[in-house]
Amino acid sequence: MNNENEEKSFDLEATKQYIERLFSIEREIMVLREDKKELAEEFKGKVDKKLVAGVIRFLKAEAKLKASSETIDEVSELVRSKLDAMDLK
Repeated sequence: MNNENEEKSFDLEATKQYIERLFSIEREIMVLREDKKELAEEFKGKVDKKLVAGVIRFLKAEAKLKASSETIDEVSELVRSKLDAMDLK
């Protein structure tokens, strides 16, 4: 009896639509990855990509924090002063 219920809940048309959309998205992701590689190649030697990526990561992380920008700045200065004292730069 369980097999009958499972078969009735299976919608072949919905499954086909899902697979079509899924593969369409996968193709778009592949194109975007290729575009990203081409962009990196175009700006190779002109832009410090590690710096840009680091700043983007930092700002994304900062946006997720539940603190004011003033608090973040104050804590950043405390950490920066400790890093300076350790001469890690």
